[in-house]
Amino acid sequence: VDRMSHLAEYNEIMISNTEFEKEVTVMHLGSLADFGLGNEVNGIPSELAGATLEQKIEYGESLKLAVAEVTDLCHYGCIDGRMCKHNADGSNPEVRSRQVGGTGLLVEVALNSDASILDTIEDKDNVGQVITVVEEHYENVTGIKRSAHLGGCGGVKHAIANNRAIANKPAIMNTVEGLMNIPAIQQHTGLTFGRQTASHISQRAEQTANWLEQHQWDGDTYVRGVEADEPSGVENLETADDAHHGHKESAVVFFLSSGDKKKSLSDELFKKHGISAPFVINVDVSFEMAKALSGQQGQIGVTKAFTANLAKHAAIGDALASPDTPVYFMAA
Repeated sequence: VDRMSHLAEYNEIMISNTEFEKEVTVMHLGSLADFGLGNEVNGIPSELAGATLEQKIEYGESLKLAVAEVTDLCHYGCIDGRMCKHNADGSNPEVRSRQVGGTGLLVEVALNSDASILDTIEDKDNVGQVITVVEEHYENVTGIKRSAHLGGCGGVKHAIANNRAIANKPAIMNTVEGLMNIPAIQQHTGLTFGRQTASHISQRAEQTANWLEQHQWDGDTYVRGVEADEPSGVENLETADDAHHGHKESAVVFFLSSGDKKKSLSDELFKKHGISAPFVINVDVSFEMAKALSGQQGQIGVTKAFTANLAKHAAIGDALASPDTPVYFMAA
């Protein structure tokens, strides 16, 4: 995994930094291209594409100004960097932990990690039933209700393509390995990346892609369903009539909140400090999701689901962002 060698120096720094709950740390990990990822043809262009290393580090430091306590512990936000105007029920924006597609990735992570809850479903060809059982189980375990956003969601829209990529593009699992080997993440989760597990998830992802295709998966239909059920959990995002529908994310940020109070990055603070918003992925929530889906499988199940979750996030970064988009790890 030569692409990961740029993480070695960073890993040494983090090993000595065990008190990361008391402060916010930011590390620039390189660009998506360094991980073998990114959409060269029509990926969202990053304004940091031509920036110097110093400028990229400076941008990373500026993100510390946007760290805020999570105000809504019942819904997720998507990793989408477009600003939230209000929720679908008209309520004000909240600071939320972020996962791609809100709860939209749950069914893919469950299928790819053989989640125990799937064993309780009688009609596995009923997509609606599979989604309902997985999401109701998740809400029972975590208290997180259905969540999504308007304005077009690449996370649910690209579900089939993302799973094909997880199955066929080795750079995705290499990226997952690099992330799981970050000492702060390893310390938080106690999990170790395994090639055998990764290979199994890649195989399952091919089956998931086929299953979604066979049942005519449609991301917009999913979002409409969430909007009807749980409008307060659906963010109405600012869009624009351009090639990327208003997307202009400068970076991808993997964010680990490990203190007593859950933290994430805030739209309001991005706006206040004039920081161009990145894609934000809450790794702590990826871990909580893995625990909630592991069921009877214990630590093996947690490792599978965590690997599957990070693979989905790597795949969506690969699909949506241009290769020269910088990638950061933050701990708060």
